[in-house]
Amino acid sequence: RNIAQSNNWAQPLMTEDSLDMLISHVPPTNGKGVTRESSVQNLKNLLFQRRERGLKSPKVIMSGHLHTSTSVGYNEELDALWIQPGTAGYNHNEGDHSSFVIVNTNDQTKDVESVEEHRIYNKDDGSQEVEHYGTHKIDLSQKKLEDRVNFKDVRKVVIDAHQKDYKDFRTMDVNHRLLKEGIRLDYDSFKSAEEKEEALINNFSLLQVYTDRVKTTIKDVIETERRELAKEKGNEELKDFQLDGLRKNIYLKLSDIAAKMFHTTYEELHAIDATINENVHRDNMLFRAYGIREHDINKFVTIEESAKVDDFKYSFGAELTNKAMQATSNSWQNKILSRLGPKDFQEMAELHLSQKVKRTRDMRNKKEALDFWAKSNQQGLITSQDALKTSMYEEKEGYMSKERSEDDLYKLLDAQDIQKKIRNMPDSKTAQKRRDEETKEIKKREKEELIENLQRKYKNESPIFIDTRGNFVFTQDQNGQLKRDYEFNQQIPENYKLSDIIDEIDYTPKRLETLLKDKKALLFNNSNNLRYLGILKDGRIEGRIPLEKSDNIDYSKFETYKETQEGPLINYKREN
Repeated sequence: RNIAQSNNWAQPLMTEDSLDMLISHVPPTNGKGVTRESSVQNLKNLLFQRRERGLKSPKVIMSGHLHTSTSVGYNEELDALWIQPGTAGYNHNEGDHSSFVIVNTNDQTKDVESVEEHRIYNKDDGSQEVEHYGTHKIDLSQKKLEDRVNFKDVRKVVIDAHQKDYKDFRTMDVNHRLLKEGIRLDYDSFKSAEEKEEALINNFSLLQVYTDRVKTTIKDVIETERRELAKEKGNEELKDFQLDGLRKNIYLKLSDIAAKMFHTTYEELHAIDATINENVHRDNMLFRAYGIREHDINKFVTIEESAKVDDFKYSFGAELTNKAMQATSNSWQNKILSRLGPKDFQEMAELHLSQKVKRTRDMRNKKEALDFWAKSNQQGLITSQDALKTSMYEEKEGYMSKERSEDDLYKLLDAQDIQKKIRNMPDSKTAQKRRDEETKEIKKREKEELIENLQRKYKNESPIFIDTRGNFVFTQDQNGQLKRDYEFNQQIPENYKLSDIIDEIDYTPKRLETLLKDKKALLFNNSNNLRYLGILKDGRIEGRIPLEKSDNIDYSKFETYKETQEGPLINYKREN
């Protein structure tokens, strides 16, 4: 997203001859023609520019960001193997499992040979199960894209009944005390606006804790039941009505947990009033605890089409979880805010009010006062302009703002060390100039190396030739036929054309006749009496070069041959 940062890693991405693996947080594409996120598009553009320079795509691209399940496949748009490991985390994960991968590579070539997909299942008893779900076999030599990645089921449990040992970050600092105290609604007991605001902010922090707990509770129950169904009927195509048992189990488990929250049992409730059906009690408990009922489970924990359990959508049951989280958040938010009035919110907002203004009227509207405080909480201050817009404030007569220098502000924030680092940083123009010079130097070295390699090539392997029309090199057309290129338009590495640097290459052009004299080729006649050179290697014809008048060869000086077919082999014999 940050242009300055992207320039740093774009440099090797655009200049390295070959890349075994590119690891990026954001994906390299959102799909062909899709430009949803600028950061993704920036990466995609760099990958395309790399290919335009004549460099191959990275062999493998690994990315995250999307919080989806594991995905391994060859992407035609990127011309690369694309691995998405999945979401290993427990939080910030809408899926019915967590996942990670183990990538196996060839020690010599660094090519990816296989990707092992592992899944982590969180159970409602507080334990975890880790399964080697399957292995994606990789063979990039296959012509068909769909054959380059093949998945093989493994379904082997490698860790079972592992007790989760995640640490909620709120238990690792001073908020541990906050968790023990819980939400406080006795705002009248606080003596100042500062204390009242601190309690309010703490309450909102705990609101998020309670909402997260609802999510993990419901998610673990759904995940456990889905996992049990997979073990029982994993190979069967199931229809939605066949999930009735799964939904019933979810309902019973969640309503049991809800009863424990309120320190009761359904046996106790039945003893109080035997005329009320147990399902009524269960539904009411479920609603009191999570804001959902049995009909919500039946509505949201579903599949649209028949499928195997492992083919259920990754977010199976997430709609139920989200509804319960929203209901919990709304319920607690109402409780937290209901005992505060317009006067409370205005006083708390004024803790962050500009000293340039003073209050002239009290706020009477609770929503207006709440919005006023919310702005102070989001911005960290209420500017004089913000205050004047409410018509409840006016500027103080004769007030003179105290001007502060940059040094004053850094001292006020106790951030002199940061100020020193910033001052020592080069300005953007200097930094850009340095990057431009580095890029120029890299390109210079690349060009020098390219010229050296080409001089070696045209001296030993594939010489530049000359005829009466001028110097030329041979290129191949789409049919594999050799053509003479007098303009040196041949594409070469580093996004050059040979014509760009031919004048800087030290070479001596050869005549085709020299190949005959050095016995590296023989003179042939075909059935249409057209002459060509047969390039020899180990006594066999390796290639053929059509001859033209411009070669100015005296054919009488050389013996002429014809090609012959001997079974599957092509040989040659001297003409009579």
